[in-house]
Formats: sequence, structure tokens, C-alpha cells
Amino acid sequence: MPSNDKPINGQENPSFLDVLNQTPPPPDAKDWPRPKRFAGLRAAWKASWEEGGFLYQRWEEVFQAWHASRHEVATWIKATALFGGLSLIVMMMNAAGDIASATLKGLSDIPATSASDGSGLWGTVDHPIRVFLADQAAHLAVAPAALYAFWQLTGLLGLVGGFFGNAGARIAWLLFGIGSLAMIWSAAPAGGRAAATG
Repeated sequence: MPSNDKPINGQENPSFLDVLNQTPPPPDAKDWPRPKRFAGLRAAWKASWEEGGFLYQRWEEVFQAWHASRHEVATWIKATALFGGLSLIVMMMNAAGDIASATLKGLSDIPATSASDGSGLWGTVDHPIRVFLADQAAHLAVAPAALYAFWQLTGLLGLVGGFFGNAGARIAWLLFGIGSLAMIWSAAPAGGRAAATG
């Protein structure tokens, strides 16, 4: 099997064009009343699957790849697997980007809900955060409800990721808690700041 490439791992690096070089010429026109259109292509296909043919050898390399070490596998198989894996990662990242974009767009379209008046234990903690985010949203091009929903989503992702042992999620959960305490401290009434933050 002639090739211009240097041998890799002691094996020749074949070319697909070798399929056409190893086929016998199609039958002469005088043997056939009308020559078949794809006779040369059919002959090349048949010859490439015979023992020693181009496609026969590629098929054998695929079967040997299951039992060979990583260094013994043919280069074209490694390249195909790498290309397929990278394509899958790109498709997954594209889908994740679309999902994140749709989620953030949905968060920004959340209608404003009536915030609690700050009564009760949950209102003591939740109301100052809502007030702080509403004050900050007045300076931004986003609804206060969207900021509140994003704050809740950040806390949830940090909590769940922290349970799974993700160090970044644990840091995010810590920063979420510190940020929540700072918002409660700054927006709570002056007489009850310490109690609300505590």
C-alpha cells in the first residue's frame, strides 16, 4: 500500500486514495454491449473489502482497538474519538448556554410581587432583603422581583453544590450568607438591626 507519509509505530499510514489504486481496471467496452456506469467504483469497493484491501485493514484496526493499549491504537481512531468527544462537548455547552439564557430571561420577566410587610420571623429576615434589592433595582434595568429570584437561585445552587462537595459552590454559599447578612443589616430598622441580622 503506497503512501507518501512516514510510517507511524512501524506501520504505514494509508491513504483512502489507495482504494482506487489497488482495483483492477473495469472491463473493456467491447466485452460489454453497454459499459456499466459505476463498474470501476464497484470493483474498487469489492477489492477494498478483500483481505489486504484498504477498508478490510481499517476494519481490522477497529477490532484490534478494543484489545490494544492506548499507544497501539491507530491514529485515525484516536483522532475520530477526539473529534467526536469535542463535538459532543461543544453541543452540550451550546445547549447549556441556551438553557441559562432562557432561565435568566425568564427571571428578568418575573412580575413584581407584593413583598411582605416584615411581620413574623421569616418577614424579619426576608423583608429587609426585598427592600434592599428593590432600592438597588431602581438604579438598574431589571425588576426587583428578578433580583430577588436570582438571589434565591444563587442560594439554592450554592447549597446543592455544597452538598455535592463542590468547593466553588461552598464558597458561593459562604458569600451568599455574608451578602444576605449585609443586606439585612443595611435595610433593617435601626433599632432592630442586630436582632434581625442575628
